[in-house]
Amino acid sequence: MNIEEVDPAGAVMAAGDRIVHFHAAGSHRGTPGAGNFAWPEVAAALKEVDYAGYVVIGAFHHEAPIAQHARIWRPLAPSPDGLAQEGIAFLKGLLAS
Repeated sequence: MNIEEVDPAGAVMAAGDRIVHFHAAGSHRGTPGAGNFAWPEVAAALKEVDYAGYVVIGAFHHEAPIAQHARIWRPLAPSPDGLAQEGIAFLKGLLAS
């Protein structure tokens, strides 16, 4: 959404109850919460449309085999586990009701 949508929160609102799965990553494909993505606005939109589905981390670590295909050339997190732990903590805090 960071690249495709001018207004990510507006896109969530427009999609509304058609959202069945939500991938979260930093604007640079790293840890959710890192980068310049409008997380508070998107979280508010998810709550407004009563999204109750899964939010999964769709980020990459530079050492993962798929990273070369996604053109990840630098470390975006200290480790895959660190990426997961930091991302989960961020998302839990952001999406807590």
